[in-house]
Amino acid sequence: MIATPISLSDSREIQYQLPSTTSLLFSPKECLNRRVANCYFLMISILSMTPISPVNPVTNVVPLTLVLLVSLIKEAFEDWKRFQNDMVVNNTLIDVLQDEKWVAVPWKKLQVGDIVRVKQDGFFPADLLFLASTNADGVCYIETANLDGETNLKIRKALERTWDYLTPEKAAEFKGEVQCEQPNNSLYTFTGNLIFQKANVASLSKPNSF
Repeated sequence: MIATPISLSDSREIQYQLPSTTSLLFSPKECLNRRVANCYFLMISILSMTPISPVNPVTNVVPLTLVLLVSLIKEAFEDWKRFQNDMVVNNTLIDVLQDEKWVAVPWKKLQVGDIVRVKQDGFFPADLLFLASTNADGVCYIETANLDGETNLKIRKALERTWDYLTPEKAAEFKGEVQCEQPNNSLYTFTGNLIFQKANVASLSKPNSF
């Protein structure tokens, strides 16, 4: 199966990153996540340091500090695990067409406009336009459980005029431009046009993309 990222106007590399926190925002974020309880105990700790307080400030400051320290360590560990997961995903290999041959490159090196080959039971490294399939009728079956939780297979069909772009030599001849809608949160709709050789125009819809 051959596919190509759909936004050809952008040449940036594609990398995946789960939400995380920078070191500069780490402590403020942790405090804000539990702002009601933390603000209460912080105010109590500040008041305990004044001359009017009947208690030793240590009895309030130490527990608050320990709670925040444990929470910060927990958040740091979770951020580290997310970073490791990002590295695993970004270094997953995918076949990319280069000089009329398939070359395995990590996902993070994939650029918009590359023609890629996704094998059976493989994962998609980006939003893709479906060009061709080894099935005679130009269809493939995909699962979108990672996106919407649905495990039933969905049918995708390539445009008939791109069915023969199966071999590296033939795929290297593909020249086209994709004009499509701006990125959005819709998983079930897609609208665009595929322009061949700056002349022939083919309409694209959701069944032609991933």
